[in-house]
Amino acid sequence: MLRMMRARLSSTRPFNLAFAAILLLALAARVYALDALPPGIQYDAASNGVYALNIVFNNARPFFINHMGAPEPLIVYLQAITVWLFGARVVALRLVPALSGALCVAVLFACANEFVRDRRVALVAAFALAASAPLIDISRLGLRFALVPLFEAALLFFAWRGWRNGARRDFVLAGIVLGLSVYTYIAALMLPAVLFVLWAHQFITARPLWRSRLAASAAMIAVSAVIAAPRVIFQIQYPASALLRASQVSLLQNPAVQSAGLLNVILARLVAYAKMFGIEWQGGSFNLPLLDPFLFALFLIGLAVCLARWKNIGWLWAPLTIVVMLIPDLLGANEPSPNKLRTIGIIPPTFFLVGVGAIYALDLFKRRARVYRFAAAGLAIVLIASAARGLDAYFSISPWATPLNRELDGFNTNLPEIAEGQWIARRAEPVYVPLNEYARSPVHFLTGARAPRLRAALRADGTLDPRVAVSRAWVILPVDENRPRTEGQVYVYDPAAYVLVAGDSVFLLPPTRPDAPSVESQLAARRPADFIRDDHGSLIANAYAIDSSTNPFRFATLPDQSTGAKFSEGFALVGASLEADRVQPGGVIPLSLYWQTTKPSADYTIFVHLLDLNGEVVSNADTLPGAAAYPTSLWTPDEIVPTHHSIRVPLRTLPGKYSIEIGLSNTLSQTRLDVLDARGNPADSRVIVGAVKVAPRATSAYNPSHSQSANFDQRIALEGYAVSVGQPGEALAVTLAWRAQQTMARDYTVFVHVLTGSGAIVAQADHQPQAGRYPTSIWDAGEAVRDDFTVNLPENLPAGRYNIEIGWYDLKTGLRLPVRDANNQSIGDSVILDAPVEVAR
Repeated sequence: MLRMMRARLSSTRPFNLAFAAILLLALAARVYALDALPPGIQYDAASNGVYALNIVFNNARPFFINHMGAPEPLIVYLQAITVWLFGARVVALRLVPALSGALCVAVLFACANEFVRDRRVALVAAFALAASAPLIDISRLGLRFALVPLFEAALLFFAWRGWRNGARRDFVLAGIVLGLSVYTYIAALMLPAVLFVLWAHQFITARPLWRSRLAASAAMIAVSAVIAAPRVIFQIQYPASALLRASQVSLLQNPAVQSAGLLNVILARLVAYAKMFGIEWQGGSFNLPLLDPFLFALFLIGLAVCLARWKNIGWLWAPLTIVVMLIPDLLGANEPSPNKLRTIGIIPPTFFLVGVGAIYALDLFKRRARVYRFAAAGLAIVLIASAARGLDAYFSISPWATPLNRELDGFNTNLPEIAEGQWIARRAEPVYVPLNEYARSPVHFLTGARAPRLRAALRADGTLDPRVAVSRAWVILPVDENRPRTEGQVYVYDPAAYVLVAGDSVFLLPPTRPDAPSVESQLAARRPADFIRDDHGSLIANAYAIDSSTNPFRFATLPDQSTGAKFSEGFALVGASLEADRVQPGGVIPLSLYWQTTKPSADYTIFVHLLDLNGEVVSNADTLPGAAAYPTSLWTPDEIVPTHHSIRVPLRTLPGKYSIEIGLSNTLSQTRLDVLDARGNPADSRVIVGAVKVAPRATSAYNPSHSQSANFDQRIALEGYAVSVGQPGEALAVTLAWRAQQTMARDYTVFVHVLTGSGAIVAQADHQPQAGRYPTSIWDAGEAVRDDFTVNLPENLPAGRYNIEIGWYDLKTGLRLPVRDANNQSIGDSVILDAPVEVAR
């Protein structure tokens, strides 16, 4: 007995040593120089880092991760732990996926061994995965999709072990893994389908075993359902938000569908799937296929072997799983090449097939011991050489320098943002940063190494926090302030909006005063004290040193709170300041809002809409507060949060009077918060904070066919008119030429009467100028206004000559404006146009 145990230990020792070496290789390849390779920081990873900072330092507890567009927060909470341990560093974001990738190697070994009971297959599969350059790259990006292979392999391991030995504990563990997997990445939602396909296979080929495992399978499903319940409830409660990302990428959105047809696009996709494993893959890491030529050959052998043994689920699981896990990419095929994120679920079965192919080829020489040993040594040498070549390529500079590399472009590495964030983090003095720069996720995250806390600079009483009264500070001004944000969000650079990095906090400052010179103009004549450059030496921003005597910041004060309003969910608008009441098409309307909350709440979007006369939205400046850097879920009751909005007026906007509505809408449900009346009851869903005049870009000359002068109460002057020839039952066109003699606070209404010779009214029309679009309250003194009328004539109107009477009145009071003629003589409250109109039949 003792001799048998020793023999068994002796036979397992090489496998144990090989397995340990593979794990060390997997770990080393994924954590070595993790802060430096890949260079820079991926934009989604930086956004994850911002959420992690808020979890650790600002009491955030997000479920829906806005920038990811999905309720898959597991990666962010895990990264919050590493950020808490290691600080706001790139390595803290990458460590979780890196460790997950290394652990996946171990779990794949266990999974492969469990399915085919052959440690040789498991070792080859684990080694190939450990040394795969594309998978090493995936594990080092800091993104959530890298968690899927680990959960997939663990699920298959526990589910199959439970199926094989009937242990309910394994089914429960499989249920736990399955439930947690729905919080990793959208591709993991196909894992239940994988289990169903394998379950169906057993129903067909092993029905007695299937019946005996039915109760345990139900327990697994029940456990997973309990864990996944929050996501399921979320999907039901917020279906649009829950499926936001999925709705943005769809097979039907592929442009080729319109030209080639849906069937041809699907067939082309299937061909691309066949090629991506070892021929070509433009969507893969470094534009390389998943497997090198040698591994691809082993993969094809393994695929043939497993298909030939289709009755045994221990072999067939891998091809079936690959098919199912390609479905997310097929449904989301809005781009030419398979997406490596959505195809991530093919990883465990693919490398299992590599292991199967290697051992099947090796066993062809099993009958001849010496040849077998040489073949095994040769296989090991080729595998090691293949791994060495891949590792050398990844960790050398060559893959990062190739122009075809999609992993290292400006969109992913954010070199300007990295330079700014690291420069701010190294400073000991306070730093003023334009809000749009700080809100870029890499800058925000890297600044967190110095100042992880975020709050508004205005206290609840409207005064500035004493900590923002600094005597010495830096001001950084970007060279290209309007460069796109890599997160895909569009935020126009706002010269009035800044934050102050001071101590361990970042303070959202109130906007600078609109009547004060801009910070940029005040610093333009000065020489920067420092220059911020990226790793390529390109100038990113200028840094200016200021003190109390040269501080260029003049902040706006809290406006009269009579413009405020109370909203549901504890929000209040405590002030609003419309900083322009005149604008031309193509111009910008600046608006400052001041908010307060009585309790932490969900995330809400501030909507700001420019409305026309009919209440239609002409332009909007909707935003998450602080350019998405300071969401409402982080607000605290002891502060007032200022938000500054720039409403861009489209070039084609017609001149006229426009109103501005503001309010809050739930980011998930898109429902607006109620505006409450004095009794706390819902009264509306928006607040009108003012009106603006959109003035003509150029006043077009108008020479009326008839000249006539009249003065309406020294407010409005008639300069001329034109009247068409009328016919009964048709519209009579009347054009009046007005000039404002002064600005007016009221909106007056003009009337046009068609009179008989005896003065009887036979037709009339009343309106405010230009069909109400250009009321008198927005007229500038001296402005010429053309006003076109149509007056509908009765069908039974006799032919003849009719007089046109015009005048102005106040619609609220009904009082008409008195009129004086060209000789300044009072002529009552209306005027008859000199030329009568001809009505002919």
